[in-house]
Amino acid sequence: MPTNALHSKLSLPTLGLLLEQADHAYGLTLRLNDRYRHLRASRSSITTLAKSLADADLVTPRAPERLGNRPPRTIYDLTEAGVTHMQHRIEEAIRTAPAMNADFVTALAYVGLLSKGLAEDVLDERTRRIQQEIADLSDSAADLAEIKMIEVDYWLRMLASEATWLEQFHDRIESGHIDWMGDKPE
Repeated sequence: MPTNALHSKLSLPTLGLLLEQADHAYGLTLRLNDRYRHLRASRSSITTLAKSLADADLVTPRAPERLGNRPPRTIYDLTEAGVTHMQHRIEEAIRTAPAMNADFVTALAYVGLLSKGLAEDVLDERTRRIQQEIADLSDSAADLAEIKMIEVDYWLRMLASEATWLEQFHDRIESGHIDWMGDKPE
């Protein structure tokens, strides 16, 4: 786990799951491993992360509860500061995560927390950045035989696919085909 647990790859999805429902470390671990299989969370790492999130006032622990013969478990609730932290992390990851990166995909899972306008802006910024990367790579490989730069051809196709998806997603948001939750009063 990173020195600053708030920037752990597990912090955003953990907060996201707590946004859906309060839970204890064991339940969070099961849900994280079910939904985000690429992250491979352990109960001990989630227990440590939950305590760090509580220390940062992003979650609030309830008094430990015992259910049957099970050990007492502390259930955590997401705070307003936790939601605000999530929104900043989502915006940052969409703006800056490399193409086809797990941090981008995780942020995308919660993009609905941003206002519709902000989401459109950061998606547009990401699209422009990826289109610039496509242009730069296309220029650099222009004079070489394809087989010598086959990985560039592969990467260009992946970048083009992400750029196309981003443009289509933006259009769906703008047209209202996606019911946007970030602008709804609670």
